[in-house]
Amino acid sequence: MDERRILHLIRLLDWKNAPVPGAQLCEELNITTRTLRNDIRESKAELREHGIEIGSVHAVGYYLEILDEDRYYQYINQKLKEEADRQLVIPIYSEERAEYLIRKFLTASDFIKMEDICDELYISRSTLTNDLKEVRERLKYFHLELESRLSVFPSDKHDHVMWKRQFSIMEPYISIYQFISYDRCIFFNKAIE
Repeated sequence: MDERRILHLIRLLDWKNAPVPGAQLCEELNITTRTLRNDIRESKAELREHGIEIGSVHAVGYYLEILDEDRYYQYINQKLKEEADRQLVIPIYSEERAEYLIRKFLTASDFIKMEDICDELYISRSTLTNDLKEVRERLKYFHLELESRLSVFPSDKHDHVMWKRQFSIMEPYISIYQFISYDRCIFFNKAIE
């Protein structure tokens, strides 16, 4: 049983209000249906200890049932701390970059230049554009939007101006968010006002 994969599975199930088909989960996790069943079976006792159960509906899919919210959030916090201890400074995979960008946008006090993000993560503009699609999808779940604006900056080499895109999360939609992230998972523990 891969602990990171189980945590990723919990995130996938937590974001859905209805059972998720096994084939869809397998595609997201890049595993076979047999591995999915084995992982769920092997982690069943541990998850139950932490107030979580992964159930299934025949021919429909899998769902997450939270039996004890306090133990569940303690488990999440523990995994967050463990992951933070071993987390890389620069995210490598698309999903990790999406989580990183959401954190960056939520904690930023102003717009962030697209070029600065590309330089910071050592990625191309097209890679960032693809990652921002995932960020927008994740934010949509929480009724948040990524706001972008074009700003005019003087060019360093020429007299003409350049348009640069900057990003920020729209302020009116954010109240006091405290987010907990573990293994590419994001949970907001305060409802949108």
